[in-house]
Amino acid sequence: MYSLPLSCSPTSCPFLECAPRLLKSLHRISWQRETGCFGLSYTRDNAKLLLRKVVRFGQVPSWRVFREMPRIMNLSLVAAMGVFPPKQDVVKQCDEIAMRCRTKEKLLSVPKAAFFDVDGTITRTNVVLAYFTHRITELPFVLKLFWLPWFALTSIFYLIVDSINRAAFNRIFYLSYRGRSVKCKSEMANLIYKNYYQPRIFGGAMERIQKLKQQGYWIVFVTGCLDFLISPLACELGADYVYAAELVEENGRFTGKLKGMAASNAEKADRVREYAKLHGISLNDSLAFGDSVADVPMLEVVGYPHVVNPDPRLQVLAKKRGWAILRWALKEQTVPTIAV
Repeated sequence: MYSLPLSCSPTSCPFLECAPRLLKSLHRISWQRETGCFGLSYTRDNAKLLLRKVVRFGQVPSWRVFREMPRIMNLSLVAAMGVFPPKQDVVKQCDEIAMRCRTKEKLLSVPKAAFFDVDGTITRTNVVLAYFTHRITELPFVLKLFWLPWFALTSIFYLIVDSINRAAFNRIFYLSYRGRSVKCKSEMANLIYKNYYQPRIFGGAMERIQKLKQQGYWIVFVTGCLDFLISPLACELGADYVYAAELVEENGRFTGKLKGMAASNAEKADRVREYAKLHGISLNDSLAFGDSVADVPMLEVVGYPHVVNPDPRLQVLAKKRGWAILRWALKEQTVPTIAV
């Protein structure tokens, strides 16, 4: 099982202990994530992102520090324009901000998280069509004429297996990636994200994730999708952590076999408990979002389960248990032809 740590920060110190050093760094650091999704130079939004993550690391209530954000943004915006105030002024202002956070609010609070399935919950997608999106672009026209009917027949087989056991479906389907070069995974991920995932993100999902982040929730994706394919989406939406499937690599190529168990059914619940235990998360105060019966174990372990555009079986179960039912739609935009 792959765990993608997206909530890293340039410092390992709690915010209240390193505020002067941290905010001085806003003038000079260019931070690039290990995932290679993008590099950051400090602007207003980038400074907010960094400060929020450091606040979480130090377990300081994020709303308290965001109340001081106008002063923090003053410093970062001035730095972005290339004008640097005297060092002593920066240190003094940072110390004042940290002191107010220390005296006006308790330092420690029990963190909460929101756990999201991805395919069908955040995006109107599935792993089969994600693969199709890339494969169809690399085949010559003549081969497409033979490959398309074969793929249609195998898709019916995948659908039957998936309805019986999602974990078994993942293990069988990911054999499709056998023999592919590991070097091509970044190119593959970017193409699939641009042409398939990005145009199919639910507007309601984006809004809910943004609100939850503002309320101090940690955003965690728990998905059976492949790690490198989900990475651009996780970066785009600001996920703090991702549990995803990872393929075994040998001699620079994928074997088609999964490392560990696929994140589905009971395995999703295990990943949620694991994350909660590791980070001291209160599951009773946390949320989970899913769209199919494969997500039920994950929904059952949190205090506030939500079902999104549920399939018939999950809708019946959700009504019976009183779970919140959400209807999210795609944003009004043009979907690329390849995605259709």
